[in-house]
Amino acid sequence: MNSDSDNMVEVKNLHKAFDLKKKPRTYAVYDFSLNIRQGEVLGLVGESGCGKSTLGKLILKLEQPTKGSVVFEGTDITRHGYSEIRKIRNRMQMIFQGVSTAFNPYHTVNRIIGEPFDNYNPKAKPSEKNEKITGLLEKVGLGVEYLGRYPSEMSGGQRQRVGIARALVLDPKFVVCDESVSSVDHAVKNTILNLLLDLKRERGCTYLFISHDLSSVSKISDRVAVMYLGNLVEVIPKEGKEPKHPYTKALVAASLSPDPANKNHRKVMFKTDEEMKITDAGCVFHNRCLESGSVCLKERPKPRDRGNGHVVACHIA
Repeated sequence: MNSDSDNMVEVKNLHKAFDLKKKPRTYAVYDFSLNIRQGEVLGLVGESGCGKSTLGKLILKLEQPTKGSVVFEGTDITRHGYSEIRKIRNRMQMIFQGVSTAFNPYHTVNRIIGEPFDNYNPKAKPSEKNEKITGLLEKVGLGVEYLGRYPSEMSGGQRQRVGIARALVLDPKFVVCDESVSSVDHAVKNTILNLLLDLKRERGCTYLFISHDLSSVSKISDRVAVMYLGNLVEVIPKEGKEPKHPYTKALVAASLSPDPANKNHRKVMFKTDEEMKITDAGCVFHNRCLESGSVCLKERPKPRDRGNGHVVACHIA
């Protein structure tokens, strides 16, 4: 299948529905289309439960889509079976959300990081494997003294670094970072973000950086995609672009200011008495939007480029 050579990943009209026998279906991802360019960090933001993690798993073929396609490095992998995916698994990896449950508690750090190496490069010499593991431990800011430790003997930030090392031991070209700084304090968060950026520069990695922390996304991302109830509502180029979609504006307004003096002065820019729900017709955000009109109730807006790659799915933006 032909594809844009500048794109590492192309998501096309992707749907993921649960309760397939139920009418109407419940969609975690709905008609989602997005490209991730080679060498970039694409941030993905949205409220908890909006489908961000599901999208990341769909891209990596850890979940099977209900409809639509995923193209990775020019090849449609949507219908790939186990043996076909295994051939490219070393090129696409994930830093999982919730490091406290991502590891086998009975495995040491050495075994945790080395497990992908054993699965996909079993013929490697023990010296090569050990050199790889110790090198990555040092790269993520941990020493060889951690090799014999168990997950319960480390802090959340240390476990997060082990998760990064495990994801990178195969030298992948594409990594999904799912809330990779959600369980650490501010100082460790900055250390991990800087680490990811350093590895991107050194190895040419491409990241999908999933988070609900707008400050982290702003620091690390080249572009930012905004998701609401499984739908793409906006893609913002980082340089000099202000959000246009009412939901993105509401997210920014509701986020905490870096100034502690302003922490109680957050704006609420949506209808707080309305539930988050997907309707059969109209904009997915219309029942909570302060600016919605009659067209918003009748017609679902398509994402359109408003110039310089700024994509917005809104009738009124």
